[in-house]
Formats: sequence, C-alpha cells, structure tokens
Amino acid sequence: MKNGYKFLGIICLFGLYACNGGKQQGYNPPEPPSTMHRTMKDATEADSLDNSVKLSIMVQKENTDLPKEAILQLENRLLNICSQNGISCYGGDPAFVLATLVSPMSRDVTTTPPVKHTISFTINYYVANIVSGDVYGSYLTEVMGVGKSPQQAAVNAMMSIRDSQELNNMLLESTSKIISWYIQHSHDFISTVDTYIVGEQYDKAFALLSSVPQEATECFEYAKQKKATVYELYKKQMAQTNYQLMQDEIAKADGTYNPSVGAYLQMIPQSSPLYTQAVAIYENYQQTVLLRGETERNHEWQMEQEVAEAHKLEMEAQMKANEALVAQYSTQNGKSSSSSGSSIVEKIINQAVRLGVSEIIGFIF
Repeated sequence: MKNGYKFLGIICLFGLYACNGGKQQGYNPPEPPSTMHRTMKDATEADSLDNSVKLSIMVQKENTDLPKEAILQLENRLLNICSQNGISCYGGDPAFVLATLVSPMSRDVTTTPPVKHTISFTINYYVANIVSGDVYGSYLTEVMGVGKSPQQAAVNAMMSIRDSQELNNMLLESTSKIISWYIQHSHDFISTVDTYIVGEQYDKAFALLSSVPQEATECFEYAKQKKATVYELYKKQMAQTNYQLMQDEIAKADGTYNPSVGAYLQMIPQSSPLYTQAVAIYENYQQTVLLRGETERNHEWQMEQEVAEAHKLEMEAQMKANEALVAQYSTQNGKSSSSSGSSIVEKIINQAVRLGVSEIIGFIF
C-alpha cells in the first residue's frame, strides 16, 4: 500500500446540495443575529441524508476547435449530467475527478447555399484519481454540430451532449470502487485528517471530512463526529476576512438592504473574538435599514435572501477548502507511474481544467 493520502479519493456524494431555507412567516422585527445562524450541525445532518461520493469536475481546455462559448456549453452539460445522476460537484477531495477530454474527428462545409459548417467530436469521460494515476472508469461517445461558422458548429455539438445509461453505469461502477477504497483504507483517511487537524490546517481537514461516502461506515462515522467542530475552527480562521467583507458589503449597501451583510455575519462563529463587534455593526446597519422601511416592507423575502446568501458562502467555503488541497496536490512530486491509467491521468492534467467556484455557484444558483 502506498504511503500518505495520495491514494485517497473522494468522488461521490450523490445528491446535489440543495439550497433550502425555512421561510419566515409574517413580519417580526429583525431577529438577534445569533438566532439566524445556520450552523454546520444543520449542514452535517443534511449531508448525512445524501448518498456516496463527491466529484471534482474537469473539462477540456479551450482550444482552436473548442472556443470559449463551446467550453461554456460543455461545462453546463456536464454539470447537468452530474445533477441528473445525483452527484455533487463541489467540495471534497480534489484528487478524484470526473473529467472530459474532447477531440475533433471530422469537419465539413456544405457546397450549396446557405453554407453550413459541420464538426464532430469524440468525448471521453473519465473517473480518476489524478494524484495516484488510478482510473476507475471511462466512457466514450460522439457528438456532431452544425452551424453558420465553425465556432457555432462546435457550440451546437456541445449543446447536443446528453446523459445515457452507459454513462450512468460507468459512474455507478466507479463510485463503487471508490467506496471500496474507503472501506479498505479507513486508517489512512482518519490518520490524514488527524494530521491536518493537529497542524491547524482546518480547511484541508474539512475538505476531506466533507467527502466521505456514507457507505464507508467507519470513515463516515468519524466524519460525522468531527465535521461540525472542524468547520467551526475553519470559520474561526476565516473570521477576519469575513468580518472585513461584511463591512465592505455595508459600505456598498449605503443604507439599503443587502442580504450579504447578514450572510457574512453567519460565517463568523460565536467563538471568534470578532463576533461581538460583528453583531454590533450588524445591528447598527439593521437600524439604518429599518429607518428606510425596507425591512418592514419586505422582511420575509429579505430573510429568505439572507439564508440563500449564507448558503452560497458556505458552499464557497467548501470549495475554497477544496482548493487548498488542489494547491497541495499540484506541488507534490513523484506521482505514481505504476498505474496502467497514469498516461490517461497525464492527459487529463495537461488537457483539462478544473471548474472553479464561480462556474459551480453560477450553475447552482
């Protein structure tokens, strides 16, 4: 068995993380900020209802055959496929990916007016560990697009991408292999997370704890015990940044209601020394908003917006934790070359790019 966490993977948490918040009934004066906090305990309990594995998403880089507009369509179709298959595409260990590599097959131009361009592509889907080089599954399909220009033809080809039973089966089989890894290597997982916690690398520990499939009983129970505490410590480390961002949002609001203000307050834990100051600033801001009558007129809608904004920030926090592991993996040397799939992983690393926070947040919200 290889050392370290370079074999650890986390691909599947089936079930796209929904952004549900309970509606506020009727109008009441602004609640004390502490009562509006959506704790990680709530999120942890919600996550426990989901299945399996989280996947980091990687798509073919932009090139002459695939312009930016086509890549955007590819991203959208891949995110839709994940959603339709109940796969979460944010947070978790970035070593495990669902990647697509796109290659042109043929091009043509009609000889009679109106002139039309056609282009066909092969699309290879891979589920892999890009750190160890292990490939857990693959699926090949072909698409074709027609348009007034080569660029439009490429865009239309990406728009034609559809889910299929064969792709679904590949994802399920790959997921099963990852779950088996967890079951067989639970000690490595727990040891790695403990090391991050002791080293106060709470972002990395939280990313790993957020990734565990519930079928891997030992790791999952460990994650349930640790996740809320580690998330609190992670937020405490981010408190200064979120405190400043809250002040920035108040300045931009200029006395009008801005749900991001309350959302950033929710990202500052009560254990932080900055919490009391943040509450005082928030209450002063709310009084200014009340004087304009905005909260009184639209209190229910505004509180729903605040819950949604807080949820977005929590998702961003998970993805930023993920990016901390990305940075670590990118600096690691001596990737394993023993795996038969390592050449495929090299292609993924060289030809594909990971979806970032903005793409995923934009898709979900």
